[in-house]
Amino acid sequence: MKTLKVQQMPKLVWDESYATKIKAFDEQHEVIFTYINDLRDAMMGKKSEEIVNRTLKGLLQYSVTHFIEEEIVLLKYDYPDFDSHQKSHQKFTEEVRRLFVEYKSGKANSRIIAAEITAIVTEWLQIHILQEDFAYTEFLMSKGIQ
Repeated sequence: MKTLKVQQMPKLVWDESYATKIKAFDEQHEVIFTYINDLRDAMMGKKSEEIVNRTLKGLLQYSVTHFIEEEIVLLKYDYPDFDSHQKSHQKFTEEVRRLFVEYKSGKANSRIIAAEITAIVTEWLQIHILQEDFAYTEFLMSKGIQ
């Protein structure tokens, strides 16, 4: 993936095109969008490392919490593509975790790593919601989940 400069990263704007129609998941996705934009703004505004770190850590923790909650529902209702969906979450989490470790260890420029994480999360989240999460919408709605 090509690393973008923070100034080149547009804000990630939540709109109804991202809505899965599963209220709890949509609300969680909106929070993740907010974290991504907060991290972008913190880096662009040359905020302290503490603020960048706190925002980045919050984004990662909240994303993992969201994945767990989503997977619980998908497994509970026997979503037929559960294994693939879970693997997608795991692959993403492993990549971002690896970058976060580099960021925290000081082995790489912290702002570059944070910018790379922001770009990866932004791109992945858009694709994941619009393709993989949309794939479960009709299935869950048929089970009465909204």
